[in-house]
Amino acid sequence: MKNILKIRYYLSWVASLTISVFLFYTAGFGQMSPMIQRVFPLLLVCVITFCAFPLVKSKEKTKKWHYILDAIFLFFSTFSLLYVMFNENEIALRIGGATTNTDFIVSLIGTIVVIELCRRTTSALLAGLSILFLVYVFFGPYFPGMFGHSGFNLETTSIYMFLGQDGIFGSALSSMVTFIFIFILFGAVLEITGAGKYMIDLALAITGRMTGGPAITAILASSLFGSMSGSPVANVSGTGTLTIPLMKKTGFSANYAGAVEAVASTGGQFMPPIMGSAAFLMAEMLGMAYIDIAISAIIPALLYYLCLYLSVYLKARKNGFVGLPKEELPKIRNVIKEGGHVLLPILVLVYLLVAGFSPGYSAFYTIIATVILSLIKKSTRKPFKDYVESFVSAARQSVPIFSALACVGIIVGSISLTGLGVKFSILVVAAAGQSLLLALIFVALACIVLGMGLPPIAGYLLVVVIAGSAVAELGANLFAAHMFIFFFASSAVITPPVALAAFVAAGISGGNAMKTGFIAVRLGIVAFIIPFMFVFSPELLLIGNNAMDTVLAVVSAVLGVSLLSVSMEGFVITKVPIWLRIVGMMGGLLLIIPGVTTDVIGLVLLLSVFIQQLAWSRLKDKEITPISKSEYF
Repeated sequence: MKNILKIRYYLSWVASLTISVFLFYTAGFGQMSPMIQRVFPLLLVCVITFCAFPLVKSKEKTKKWHYILDAIFLFFSTFSLLYVMFNENEIALRIGGATTNTDFIVSLIGTIVVIELCRRTTSALLAGLSILFLVYVFFGPYFPGMFGHSGFNLETTSIYMFLGQDGIFGSALSSMVTFIFIFILFGAVLEITGAGKYMIDLALAITGRMTGGPAITAILASSLFGSMSGSPVANVSGTGTLTIPLMKKTGFSANYAGAVEAVASTGGQFMPPIMGSAAFLMAEMLGMAYIDIAISAIIPALLYYLCLYLSVYLKARKNGFVGLPKEELPKIRNVIKEGGHVLLPILVLVYLLVAGFSPGYSAFYTIIATVILSLIKKSTRKPFKDYVESFVSAARQSVPIFSALACVGIIVGSISLTGLGVKFSILVVAAAGQSLLLALIFVALACIVLGMGLPPIAGYLLVVVIAGSAVAELGANLFAAHMFIFFFASSAVITPPVALAAFVAAGISGGNAMKTGFIAVRLGIVAFIIPFMFVFSPELLLIGNNAMDTVLAVVSAVLGVSLLSVSMEGFVITKVPIWLRIVGMMGGLLLIIPGVTTDVIGLVLLLSVFIQQLAWSRLKDKEITPISKSEYF
């Protein structure tokens, strides 16, 4: 048994290293043919999965028959994928014509394997959803009304999903092997050099003495590293082990500390410059320049972090949490001197992307620059095996994303084959009664439900394919619709009942998982509000030609977010009573909603809150008890 475990470990290790080296090489020196570029990495993912991911997720000891079943899956997955690789040209000629029985058998096996990959590594929900879509493909004639279709047999469906360009090996997996993986690799290499630690030290040196310092440190460090890591859960695991204990030391509860880290890490997904690779996928889908998407995301991302910062700051003031003593903080000069050079690759990456180089090419040379710069000083110079391990680590981190996107390919293929996308759009438009707001609510709920347990980029792609066109049909700007879906797909990781980022943070903090999740929703409330606003007011995405309209939209949004933070936390100068917090929430929402009338009413409510706070503060200074609400009536 020990020999079997060793063999499985070495197989998964070699496969992990190979997939990283292969995709790193093709990013810099050019890709192989489309099918080879997608099939070979998926073959290696199968090896990693069936050697390192258990058949059943339980605490019970793995049984012998589990290993046998793993070996069967590994054999058939290898057979089916090698068949595609070695018969690529012949298959291309046969697709749409006279396919063979072998094509059918291979396609059927390959489709089953992909669903099992997803079930093991990512989400049983997504695997089950893909099966439901396949059922819809098979039994189309039995569905009523507009959802009925002629139906497709098992052979046609399997071949379309596995050998065609619109199924498993379609655009979703293409984006993974073209640019998403290379940025995961960049994050892993950057982390091995100690850049993550220096980011945290630099943030701590800047913010550590502030009120609520360590929590603000977590916000700053996680926003920077989260933008590059591509995974909120991985970011929580990386930065949270350092920031959460510091927050607890300052006085924050375990639940609150975990929630702050989860929200800060999640925000990295829509924080330029990298946006967890979503910007590149969005650019490819919309035919936009990457830099335009990154610039458009700046205001929503800053509003998100402004809300989180103010909530943490007001919480600390309310409870008297001071920053850390000066002697316990690193000095900015020392941090820059010791590790500033390993942060330079971030600037290199931004420069290459802004200069117009492709994402893969930019990441390739940035990784090389990261390794070279880390060799400059002994403190950041690592043994060769550590750099190798960073390549292995990147591959293992990417397995759930690979599996999810391959499985999403089945859903995309089903929609393409049956025309379901158009039908669903008609249904959403009809159900919403031509109301864009109601349609957005439907889509937001779909993002949160379908995004449970999924990497944000997979959740985004899934919902965009199903519902993106419905929102655009009701008059929304197409880019704004995509950003709306991505914000909600990202926020699914902090939304109970399956709030993965919050649950991981709770595991580090020692807090209650569900309580941490609900606090995270409160701290990240803007992520559930701002997307609605930039659909109705694209100026928040810097879309539009009128600079004054953009300035007014941004200023009113900043005031609205600030008032929401005050109302949610219940403190600004003194404690804010419940009834005034409700007034403040209404004012904050009105300020964020575009329009002169709503802005004026919101501004009046904002002033009323702060005038009341100033008045009560002066009464408190004179030790005069203010009149309670009940005494007014």
